[in-house]
Amino acid sequence: MGIFQKEDQAKNVVEFVIYSVSIIMFIVIGFGVIGAQGIFNETQKLLFYLLLTFYNIVFIVYSGLAIFIKGISQNLIVYLHNFENSWLQNNGLFKLKKGGFLYTIFDNFVLSFFFFVLIFSPIFFLGFVVPRQTALQILPVAPQSVFPVQQVTARIFYNVFPAFSGETGLLAILNSLLASLIMLITVKVFGKKSAPIGMWIILFVVGFAVSGFGWNFVHGTVSAGREFNQISHFIFGVEQGLLMIITGSIAPALAIHFLNLLFWVLNDEIGGIEFFRSGFPLLMVIVFASIIIMTIVFNLRSRKKKRR
Repeated sequence: MGIFQKEDQAKNVVEFVIYSVSIIMFIVIGFGVIGAQGIFNETQKLLFYLLLTFYNIVFIVYSGLAIFIKGISQNLIVYLHNFENSWLQNNGLFKLKKGGFLYTIFDNFVLSFFFFVLIFSPIFFLGFVVPRQTALQILPVAPQSVFPVQQVTARIFYNVFPAFSGETGLLAILNSLLASLIMLITVKVFGKKSAPIGMWIILFVVGFAVSGFGWNFVHGTVSAGREFNQISHFIFGVEQGLLMIITGSIAPALAIHFLNLLFWVLNDEIGGIEFFRSGFPLLMVIVFASIIIMTIVFNLRSRKKKRR
């Protein structure tokens, strides 16, 4: 018997395949887009992209081993998507009602990802938008400019895909191993009834300290020491770690990392008031696309339940 709740193995396999195929597809497309821009003529940038690709493969292999090797998932919290063993379901105070709206959202990888994209996209957009006073002064008379589609697309595939999933995947592995060790020790010493206590320890120890310092290490390694704002990166690591532990899934952490990188690239490439002009329509596209995808997936799940 393992120390964690029994999971739906068939669902784990489906979510693993969806995640793996999607990430590999983006990486392959990225190679083509970036190659067409001639970026691979620069050895340093090529190695950077290959390093992030390697990070993604490491997380995919790690998740695959945990899912397909019989019995291992009962002794390891794998933050690919593990809602059954999330803090929300094992905190000792309450549980989300099975079949309820939030349970349905958090129990599905795709729904969980786009739910957090929908919630956080306006927040990240506002974090990069120009000051209101500047916008009021410049917007009415701002000259039109040609949007650099090719340059922005290449930057997105270079700085967003596969960075958002590669770095966060490494943090998920670190959190997975330490959270599993904490729970194993707690249950072995105090018995299975102490599992909620273990989840609280994981929430504070792994969610705050380990995720913060772990993210500084992971991101610091990738940026080769070029990032100097360590406090903000520490906080961002904590945000990702807490979301992983609370929901048992890497999906919400991927969502906020994706949004942060996406708006950063857009702002860095076109900048200033043009970011406001181009970023707002992009925000609307993200919001509506998230709503549409969530509605489709939610309806498909509802139909399957009715057939049963």
